[in-house]
Order: sequence, then structure tokens, then C-alpha cells
Amino acid sequence: MKSIPRGLFDGPFASGALHTLRFVMHGATPDSTMSMRVAPFLFGIVKSYLGGDEMAEVKVRRNFVAPTERFHEDSKLWVPHDRIKAFLRKWYIDQKYRGSERYIIAARGLRAIAEEQRLPKRFELNALFGIEHWQRSNTPENEFLKKNELENKLVMNDETSSWTLEDILEVGGGCVYGRNEFNSYVENHGIYEALTTEFIDALADECHSVLASCFAKDALCLEVGAGDGSLSYYLRERGGLNIIASDSGAWRIPPKFPIEYLNASSAIKKYNPALILCSWMPSGVDLTKVFRDAPSVQAYILLGEIDDGACGHPWLTWGVPTTSSIVQKNNTEITTTTPVAPYIADGFTRSELCKVSKHQISRYDCETFLGNSHTVLFSRGSRN
Repeated sequence: MKSIPRGLFDGPFASGALHTLRFVMHGATPDSTMSMRVAPFLFGIVKSYLGGDEMAEVKVRRNFVAPTERFHEDSKLWVPHDRIKAFLRKWYIDQKYRGSERYIIAARGLRAIAEEQRLPKRFELNALFGIEHWQRSNTPENEFLKKNELENKLVMNDETSSWTLEDILEVGGGCVYGRNEFNSYVENHGIYEALTTEFIDALADECHSVLASCFAKDALCLEVGAGDGSLSYYLRERGGLNIIASDSGAWRIPPKFPIEYLNASSAIKKYNPALILCSWMPSGVDLTKVFRDAPSVQAYILLGEIDDGACGHPWLTWGVPTTSSIVQKNNTEITTTTPVAPYIADGFTRSELCKVSKHQISRYDCETFLGNSHTVLFSRGSRN
């Protein structure tokens, strides 16, 4: 990389904003007042400083990502902070893909489809964004092939002056490699799960099947954390499902369709649903105990990433043991146990709804791996 004088793009105000962000993000939950109100303001300062000119990448590199060009030292500034990584990821993907000819044509195409009051078919989405070659995979390791390659380089030498910004972001967990205009579009439209007719049809069929197996064919369904209400709307209008959309409103997502603004517990108490849907539960947050404790709830369906805590909590939500869940301290002796997953202890079983999962595509999918998002059913007792 060409040498640029230090201090030329120091941006002390923006750097100060990012420093404050690190303090704000430390220990803050995603829906805390500090995280939801202060962070966007500070991110705005940084984004305004960066601008969109050809020197933006230099500013990012010099001030935020690689000031010393030694990864193990520089990574301490941003890698531990998920919200900062998410900001840098979106900024980089936008810088590279937003406003391209493909992006503009795809956005116009999707607007035209929306004006027809319908969802896109999967082949339309593929054609608009040029992702026909993205194939669903059961090999999640493929997503990290580039990251692993770069990590191996760091073992020998952590000097990054010859690296591209994309490589630095990727090895730090930025998830930017192999993305394109699709990823930029869904990021800018607040989409975690891309809705297509195939996906909605498959999910609606499974919901009807679950209700029938619970002898509750016409019972009420409830979506918790419904965001803008799109999922419930299309399941109701296209899939014929009797479903209510509810959301706490903590994330201040503008509604596109009717939303009942209640938290999960209040919504369940009000509607006594037989089936609950929750799409992309916030990271590290578990709502499923509230679902299972409700006598009316016979099953719940979770959509999004599974097991690792990207959506929900690894142990409390998915039953995947973490260190804290398997180590018990007995006086001075520490013993490990094989605990019973909370959902099993509460009398529920878990199974993936593969007929739905195969139609999913999410904001984190990419050319090397399509398959981050899944649809998983938890049923009270065994499903016939």
C-alpha cells in the first residue's frame, strides 16, 4: 500500500466518536437505551467524516482498522465490538456495491414487484442480483475459507500493510468476502430474511401442519419480534394463516403492516396462541422460556441463525452447551456434567423444517456459503 503521511486523515473528532462507541458498547445490550440512542448518533459522526470519496478507505484504515498495520494490536480497537464490526461491514459493502448499475436495476425491479402487491419469486431475486450460482450448502466451513486462509498468514506475520482493506475486515470477522449487491440491498432495507413466494408458501404449509398435529387447526398464531410486520402479513394474506404480529417496539422499526406493540410476555397473555413464530431473535437474548411457560403454546418456530448465539442464546434457546452451562462448582471441586437442555427439560422436542430452510436466504449469506438461516420447530411432546 502506498505510504500516506500520518495525521493527514487523523479525523480526531471521528476517532473520538469511535473511542466513545467502544465505551458505550462495552457491556451494553442491543436494546439498551445507551446502545439504541447514543450509538447511532456516534456512528453518524463517523460516517459523515468518512464520506464517499476515494480516500474513504484510507480513512477507515488509518483511523479505525489498521493504524499500526499490526493486526494483533490493531484488532483490539474493533474486533471485540460487534456493533462496530457491523457498522464497518455495512459501510464497506455499501462503498463497494451500493449505487452500482446492478444495485439500481435490482432496486427498481423489486419496487415494481412490490407495486404489483406480491413477493418476488426466487428466480427473480436470483436474476436481479446475479446470485443464481449461490447454492444452499450444508458445509458452513465454506463461509470461512478466506478467513481461515488469512488467519494462517497471520501466524507467520501479522503485518498487514500489503493487505487489502477487505482482507483485514474479513480476518477480523467482518464477513465481507464473497458478498455483492444483494447484501448491500438487504442491509439498507433492514432485511434479515429475504421473503420469497417459495419461502412463504413452505412456511405457511408447515405452520398449518403443526397446528393440525396439535389438534388446533384453526388456532391463533402469534409472531413475536415481528419488526415491520411483513412476515405475518404474507403468511396471513398468501398462506391463509390466522396470525397476529407483535413487537416490543424497542428497535423502533417503522411498520409496513399492522403491528400489536406488546412485549412477548404481554402478547402471549393477551392472545393465548397455540403456535409462536420468532424470526431472528436478538443475539444473546432468550425469549423461548416465556413461550414454553405459556400453557396455550403447543409449539414455536424459530427462524434465523442457529446454535451459536447469533440469534438467541446458545444454551437457553438452542440447548447447545457453553462453558457456563456445563461447569458446576461444588465447594472447592469443579466438575463437568452433561446437563439437560432447557427445552427438553420443559418437555419440548426440536426438529429442523428442511422444506422451509431450503428456500431461505439471509443478509449474511454469500457466494461461498448460502445456508446461514434455518427454520426450526420446537414442539410440546413428540410431533405425530
